[in-house]
Amino acid sequence: QGLAALRKIVATLYFSLPQLANVAVLLLLAIFAFAVLGVELFASAPLEGPYGGVTDRANFANFVNAALTLFCMCSGELWADLMHDYRYFGQAGQLRGWGAQWAG
Repeated sequence: QGLAALRKIVATLYFSLPQLANVAVLLLLAIFAFAVLGVELFASAPLEGPYGGVTDRANFANFVNAALTLFCMCSGELWADLMHDYRYFGQAGQLRGWGAQWAG
């Protein structure tokens, strides 16, 4: 009885793998697009931040770091600290003047 239910669950998981692959490809495409955008906008930001979110690993200095940072943000790890750090960097005159070009 219990084995039949487990067999049904495993069969359902097996038949849903193609749809899960579609979702994974869509997630990778979104991470790719936002990593390119993040590198374009935030590559010149300093690698330290007042909130501790931007570090030598979690930054947008290059594409690989940007993609890994976005993956960590999707999992909920340190996304608020990164958001506050990059918001702080964008203010005119903050941290060696980064973002002054955007502030006008």
